[in-house]
Amino acid sequence: MRHSLWIHGLSGKMGHELQTAVTSSEDFVLEGGSALETTAESTRSGLKKCAVIVDFTSPKGTEALLAYSELFVGKTILFCTTGLDASTLEKIKKLGANNNVMLAPNTSIGVFLFGKILSAYGQILFQNNFDIEIVETHHRHKIDSPSGTAKFLRAAVDPDQSLSPRSDYNGVRKKMDIGMHAIRGGGVAGEHSVRFLSDSEELEITHRAFNRSLFATGALALLRILQKKSHGFYDYGDISPAEMLKSLPVDV
Repeated sequence: MRHSLWIHGLSGKMGHELQTAVTSSEDFVLEGGSALETTAESTRSGLKKCAVIVDFTSPKGTEALLAYSELFVGKTILFCTTGLDASTLEKIKKLGANNNVMLAPNTSIGVFLFGKILSAYGQILFQNNFDIEIVETHHRHKIDSPSGTAKFLRAAVDPDQSLSPRSDYNGVRKKMDIGMHAIRGGGVAGEHSVRFLSDSEELEITHRAFNRSLFATGALALLRILQKKSHGFYDYGDISPAEMLKSLPVDV
């Protein structure tokens, strides 16, 4: 069975990547999508028909989508926009009462597993006197800083948010500091590094996105997982590596 999919942000870079991915998918068919030029009537009609919605826009774009929330009943909805404020996040979470909803700061399989590694071992390293520094690099057009992925990685390694984020150092680094550094320039699709530094050694984990197609592949994998769950709001903590790997195409 192929599920009808609506792309919010159809004309954007990720919108185009998703269209390509859906074309070769066996379980999704493109119902349509919304962009700046799409009329409210067309958007409303499309959202009523579709079973699955993906949001790859901006905070303003996500707010525009949420204006149609009365239409969201029994749908699978994946939000992939970062930089959302607390009010918008609360609205998204409330949709879980009648839909399968997920917020994904980064839809690549590599970043998903990156977070799992940090959750398992990050605190062990910190408790053994390793300092933690997170560095992210993106293209010059990215608006939010630090990136949603950097915040996700910080939450994975510091789940209680007990460490103090620092973007510069004037004086001695404190034990309870965690570095959060953003670099902007060129056309970098995304690069994230977490460095663990002790007095005698360093462990660095880095993820680099070479193109945007991996985000589309990962988004469809997340939708496959999300469709099998009960109504509710989900994040990466609710998904196992085995679930993610089973939902990817066999040639990935």
